[in-house]
Amino acid sequence: MTQADQKTDEVDDVSKSTDSSESLTHSSETQGSATAGKTSLDDPFFVGAEIDPDQLFEQWAREDARAEVQRAQHQNDRFSVGRQPLLLGLIAVVSAVLSFYCFPALDAVIHEGDFDQCGDVLERALSQSKGEAIRPFYHQQTCRLSGMVGTTNLFAIGFQENPESKDEFERNRGISYVVKLNGGQIYAILPAHPPKVEGYRLRNGSLFGLEFTEVGLIIDPTIATSYRHLERELRVNLGIKSSEKLWFFDVSYSPWDHKMPLATAVVAPLIALLALLAIYREMRRRQQLKEQEQEENDWLLAFEAAASESELSGKEERESIAQAHEDESYSTTQSKEG
Repeated sequence: MTQADQKTDEVDDVSKSTDSSESLTHSSETQGSATAGKTSLDDPFFVGAEIDPDQLFEQWAREDARAEVQRAQHQNDRFSVGRQPLLLGLIAVVSAVLSFYCFPALDAVIHEGDFDQCGDVLERALSQSKGEAIRPFYHQQTCRLSGMVGTTNLFAIGFQENPESKDEFERNRGISYVVKLNGGQIYAILPAHPPKVEGYRLRNGSLFGLEFTEVGLIIDPTIATSYRHLERELRVNLGIKSSEKLWFFDVSYSPWDHKMPLATAVVAPLIALLALLAIYREMRRRQQLKEQEQEENDWLLAFEAAASESELSGKEERESIAQAHEDESYSTTQSKEG
């Protein structure tokens, strides 16, 4: 081998070693760059950039739609009065009206032992004929009144409660006699079973001339609908003009006999109160749902803004990393060419 060939081989070995060192250097730099890129992508700042907001919002929309369908199906399957404020308001109004109209029955029970001294019917008529002022009657006034039956006419109303009783007076329990009193168009309704009433009728053939002093209820038949049929019968049978005012003095009246108005006066206010409470709870529930929905919308808007900002920042960072890689590759290429 010549000296020239030896020099050529030495030059080839040096070039190979140089190329190997350059390739190792380039490989280490590439690995370093990849490691740096991996480290930067794993940074917590880029966690939001790895989430696709569109997919996330689409998933939420599907879940909300499914929940809305289930909620609507549940509401359609189950009707609840407590979820209907208008119906509850109507119930409260009707209950209040019934309470107002039935309250006199409850008031009569509360003041059962209270009554007004209304005097004597005949003396009231004489005082009125002389021009003296008298205390007028009013509807559902409890009075202690004295009077005398002024006619032989007698109207029996009611039905026998004990028709099989051996006592002739007890058999008349539930029957009442309607008679006219001296001193005006005042008709007394007297129970027929007391011996002083039925005994007087049996002895005299009628109740004409019977005197009594009793506590009873003054009734205006134009207001009390349950007494209007009796008023019509009296006007037709006795020829009373429609312009003449009639009053009933009901001695057989007991506030405990009107069980339905009494129960209504007690229960109706409770129903009205419960309806108002249900309206309050329903309106409060709707307000809470509205506030919760508003909070969810605010949170979604905030998350959307944060996701958009994170996506924009991640995009800029990736572009800067890509630009850095391009610059590094360009620098490496230039160094090789040099």
